[in-house]
Amino acid sequence: MVVIALFLPRETSVWLSWAALLFGVAVFTQSKAYDRKPARFSHLVERCSLITIVAFGETIVAIAIYMSGSMSIWYSILIFALVVGLFLIYIYERDNMTDHHKNTNGMVYLTITGWIILIIGNITIGLEYMPMEEIAYGPKSIYLAASLVLYLLTSFLLGFYNKPEYTYSAAYVAGRLSTCAFIVIVALTTNFDPLINLICATIAVYFALWHEWLLYHNRSKIVAFGKSLGYTLEDMEKAGMTFETAEGRRTIAEAVHKAREKQDE
Repeated sequence: MVVIALFLPRETSVWLSWAALLFGVAVFTQSKAYDRKPARFSHLVERCSLITIVAFGETIVAIAIYMSGSMSIWYSILIFALVVGLFLIYIYERDNMTDHHKNTNGMVYLTITGWIILIIGNITIGLEYMPMEEIAYGPKSIYLAASLVLYLLTSFLLGFYNKPEYTYSAAYVAGRLSTCAFIVIVALTTNFDPLINLICATIAVYFALWHEWLLYHNRSKIVAFGKSLGYTLEDMEKAGMTFETAEGRRTIAEAVHKAREKQDE
């Protein structure tokens, strides 16, 4: 399909290339041969992380032109800060939340990683367009916003491979969707200039990182507290824990305290 696309008109070739990509992914993930042998998932996560880091490295190389004196210093700072924020979200999730010992063939994880790499390439292009005055503001702002939203949502999909204590919560879903909505609203507000767009996008990305850290840092502390008392994650879940609220944490502490008293008796 890709070879045929080479000989077709430009617009037709683009659509055929997308069809080839989707068809290849569908066949790849549905192969029954992989179901008979689960992947060594920790190794797969490490390999996928390395190739994603390489993709971020290529982004840094591509935007290095904006680190020269010919470009506004604010463009340089914001573009670099935005890429670092996206990288930190990926690293924080992979290092702290992913269950590296999950029993799976890894095909869906590998496919999502490939999609993330594709999106990172589009983010790179979007960042290169932003300072270019000869390109209309509307299309390039929508292009960058769409790429950022796809990145945040795709990163969100990898949460299905998180450890049990880092499963989705209403607060996490609301925070990630609010971040995406903010990015889209800013992009569609054509009165803003590219510099304001980059400022808002950077703030949104770091908000997503901070919100994620805040929610799951609290979870880590509570889980560590419960485990230090000899209770499993399942025991704490049965106690009706809600990690993100003070009331939920009090519920866990009270449940653990009562369990200890009962054990002492």
